[in-house]
Formats: sequence, C-alpha cells, structure tokens
Amino acid sequence: MLEGNLCVTSCTPDGNMMSQVSLLLLLLFGQLAVTEGGRKDWWTKKITNNFYTSGRLTARQLKYAAESGAYKSVLSVFFFGSNGGPVCDGSCDDFYPSTSEYLSIAQMTGIPYKHLPKTVSWLSSNGVTMFEKTVSTMPKPVLVHCYFGYSATGLTLLYLLKTRQLTCGDVFRQAAAIGYEYWTNPTYVSLASQLSGSSNACKPVAGSMTQNTMSSSWSSYWPAKRLSDRIYIAGQIQHDQICQLKQAGFCAIANMRKGPTTLVTNRPSQEEVTLLNIHSYNPSTYAKGGRQLRSNLLQARLDPNKPNSYISAKSKDNFESKNECEFGDHIGYNETTERQYLAAKEIRYYHVPVGGYFRYDEQALIGHYCVLKELFEEQCPVLFHCRTGTRSAYFAILYLAVSEGRSCSWALSVARSIGYDFSTYPLCRVIESFQDGRRQVPSCGTAPTRKASTPTADQVQPSTLAPQTSKQASECTGFGAWSSWTPCSKTCDIGRQTKTRTPIPENCHRATLKVEKTRFCQNRPCVLNVSNPRLARRLERPCKAVTVHNVSVVVPDCVGSTASVLLQQQRWCLGRTSGVQSVCSFVKSKTMMVSSPCGDRQVLFALNKRCAEVQQNVKETVVKTS
Repeated sequence: MLEGNLCVTSCTPDGNMMSQVSLLLLLLFGQLAVTEGGRKDWWTKKITNNFYTSGRLTARQLKYAAESGAYKSVLSVFFFGSNGGPVCDGSCDDFYPSTSEYLSIAQMTGIPYKHLPKTVSWLSSNGVTMFEKTVSTMPKPVLVHCYFGYSATGLTLLYLLKTRQLTCGDVFRQAAAIGYEYWTNPTYVSLASQLSGSSNACKPVAGSMTQNTMSSSWSSYWPAKRLSDRIYIAGQIQHDQICQLKQAGFCAIANMRKGPTTLVTNRPSQEEVTLLNIHSYNPSTYAKGGRQLRSNLLQARLDPNKPNSYISAKSKDNFESKNECEFGDHIGYNETTERQYLAAKEIRYYHVPVGGYFRYDEQALIGHYCVLKELFEEQCPVLFHCRTGTRSAYFAILYLAVSEGRSCSWALSVARSIGYDFSTYPLCRVIESFQDGRRQVPSCGTAPTRKASTPTADQVQPSTLAPQTSKQASECTGFGAWSSWTPCSKTCDIGRQTKTRTPIPENCHRATLKVEKTRFCQNRPCVLNVSNPRLARRLERPCKAVTVHNVSVVVPDCVGSTASVLLQQQRWCLGRTSGVQSVCSFVKSKTMMVSSPCGDRQVLFALNKRCAEVQQNVKETVVKTS
C-alpha cells in the first residue's frame, strides 16, 4: 500500500477533490494515487487548510516543501540574519540557511518567501498585527516556520483567534494535540484573552488537554508528532539529525520500513528513497531496471528546467541520484545502513517492518504485538518512524486501541489530531475483530516487576545499549559484563543466539532485571536436496506456487524459514503425498518451532489457515514471499 494520508475525497491541504484517475487507481489496485506531498513534507503540522507550521527549515526541507506542491508560500516568524550553518555534526550536505540564503533558495524553487521584521516580537499584539498584515498578501496555504515550531504555531493560533477563525478552546485544544503547553505561559494566556474580545479570561476548555504535556527537551527534534509523553511519530530521519534526537531524550527508535532483502530467499525489498527534483512515486524501486538509473531519473524529474545549482554548487545534474543523508544507496533506502549508523550512536534500535506480507491488517498486529508492547513500556521517549509516519502512526494507535480496549472512533480521532486520516484504512475492522473475539493477541510473557517483555529474536534486533533496570531492583548494585553471543542454533537458515550477564550481587532481585538477550541469526540458506530437475528450477523462483496434487500450497513471506524447512522434506518436494488431507496433516506435523519475522504462533496460524482453504477446494493461490 502506498504510504501517505490516503483519503477518498481529498488529499491536498486546500481540500481539492481528487481526480477520477486517482479513484480509478484505487478501484483497480486497492490503493490511492497520492500527490507529491506527504513523502517530502511529512514534518509539517496542519493548523487549518490554509496554515501549516514547522521548526527551522533546512535547505533541503525548504526545497521539499516547494516540491510537495502543498504550499503556495512560506513565512518565517524570525529574522535569522546571517545566522546559518550545518545541521548538528554536519555529516550531511544539508544546512540551515541564513535569511538571504532562504530568499535565494525560495526564488530558485519558485515559492514566495517572507519573514517578519527583526524588531517584532511574536508574543505581542504588535506581532499578531504584523502577522495578519503579512499573510493577507501571501497565497495560501502558507507554511509558517521558526526555530522549533513553538513560536510559529503559537502566533498562527493567535492570529486565527483574533480573526475569529478559532475560539479559545480551539486554540488550546490544537496546541495540546501538537504538544505545546501555551496555557502554562501567563503572557500567552493574557494575550489570547485580549485578542478573543471576551470579558472572561481565555483558558483551555475542559477535556482539551487529555494528553500529558511534553517535556521542553522534546522540541529539539521538532519534526516528530507527539502521540504521548513517551511515543512520537516521524517519517524518515536523517543521519545528521541523530544529535537532535539524543538532545530530545529519545532512547530508542522503532523503524517500520522494509529491510534491503527478505529473509531466507534474499529477494530485494528496498523502498524508494526521497530525491530532490524527482517524483516520489514513479517509478518504484525496481521498476524499469531500477528507479535510480540515470535514464529513469531523467524522466522522473519534477522540473527539467531547474539549474544544477539547485542540488548543490558542485552538482553535475539538476536532480539528485542518491540520498545518503536519508540512508540511501544507489538502489534506494537501505535499512541496514540506518541500523549500523544508530548502533554507532548508541541508540536502541527495533526493526518492525511493515510491507510485503505485513499489511495494515490483523496479521501484522499479531505478528508485531509483542515488540510493540515492549516499545510502549519503555520508560523513556521512543520514536516510531517509517517514510512519512503513516505506518508508524497507524500501528501505534492500533496497538493502543486493542491493548486498552479503545473504540474505533477514539482511534480515528487520535489519528486526526496528529495529522493522519485513517478513515479509508481497515483500522476499524481490525479493532473490532479483536474486540469481538475473532482475533486474539499473542501472549508475550511478563516479568514480575516490569511490564515489558523481553522481545523475541524474531521481533527485535539486538540493542546497542544495555537495557534499563527496574527502579525496584535497588538491592542490585550492578551487572557483570555481557557474555559473547552463543553460536547460531542452526548451521543454515535462521536460528537464534543468546548472551547473558550476571547481576551483582548474584542473589539480588534478578527477576526484575533483563539478564539475557536474544537475536536471530542467518547463515547460508539450507541446500534443498531435490532430485527432480524441473522442481528444482521451480524452487529457485520462490514467487511461484509449489503444487502438490494440483493444489497450490501458499507459502507466505513471514513463514519463509518454515517453508524452507518444509520444502527440504524430499517426500514433499517430490509430491509423494496422497491427497489434500495428507498435505494438510503433513503441514501441521512439520510446523516446527523455527524463527520467523512474525513469530512462531503466526507461522502455525498461517499454515493452518491455508490448509483450511485447501480443504475448501481453493485450487490456485499466488505466493508472495517479499
């Protein structure tokens, strides 16, 4: 499914109806064609259809905003003067422009750019008046930015209050949804009361701040969207933003993008990487011999007339062919590169891929439930990210709804409050399937004094930081060193590795501590002993169905390792079974406890479900293992 704010009637900030072509694509392919926006401007916060806000834009973000087509102009609340420079450690070629550089880049992109006078304070009646005067001449929608988003959002809300487009309750309700606590600022409350024209003090209405307020350090990484005090949503991060993430206090990152290859079969599965002056959606990563072939990129340019300097001063082309800042290589986005980079920066990393077999359905939630549980019970802020934040927001909200018994309307409301419309997704159907008992969440196991369970090797990559200890384990003074990883439990295919450490003293409350880590390991694929040359050739093409007695037996990608084990049984491979019932009995008897990305419980469920379908005389099924 394409990632973005999918909808039936409108996907553009100004509310324009989608074309009949987009609706036709939905009917034909089960997904909507979306605009350039979303993948390049996921980090903006919607205030109204005419106003969006953000923190300080980098040069790349200003270009992304213009390329998205979602904004007609940009306004800076601050005059930055000559104050520009690299982002964090300068590991990317991106940078914070000075005011003159902002104007130059905006002119190159073709988007109008203005800033408020240097002498104007945003938190004043004069600031609101100047804002009103400036935006009255700017084409809408307007993207308003400042340093961390706080001032830009606060001033935009005050303007909307003054012009009666919002009430006091609306102002504080929207602020709470974004995560800004203006009600704790006496100057802001006083100014809002003055602008509202009411004799009563402007204050939040009951229930407008049902979420906890964020800590001030969180705004160091302003692109994230806040779901709770400890759970934040984002699109693709850049490696020069890691210092901002650490300043903001994030201790772990959950990546929901696909890895570079599928397990066992090693089929390519890299997603597209965002490129300047290149259309985000066409072609896909592997289409036409590869999206990032020069011939394909030339055809996918958004504006063929852009100067080469639009990319960089030394660029030989007017388009970007690789984006290493967002962990891209010559093919597309590379999850392994991100994993390795975060490991070097000592941030815990969880890979929770959605795509291929894992869609937006019950299967995906069951498969990832235990690792989601672990993430939600971290005692520090966790950033969920994918390409635009859609997958991250969807599964974070879905997990909350199912685990806390929340309604579908609650989930949709929470999603809208952080900028996502899931009304066309199967969110309600999935929630209801767990509420009425048709689906059951897996049992993840618990520790006596710590709610979070240790994630299995199938669900979580090994941490790069030692896990936090429980506060109740005060009698333990420390830990011994971690042991080395044990040898892989299998010589081929996927197995498990573990390592342990000993609490000090050894007889302390070790039940409250995580003293063992597990991860999956993959050696070479197991060699199939197949004497039938024709079948051997078929097994080299894992996307084809394996046929036994004219019945196609599905092999989902999440059970790839199990399928490999089954296919090694020569009597299966040679078709030496008698009838459909024998096939199903064989599947059940040979569903061994093996590692898989979606967990052993899901392996059994997927194969048994397929057997039931076989018994109902379903004769043909396409097998997808990526």
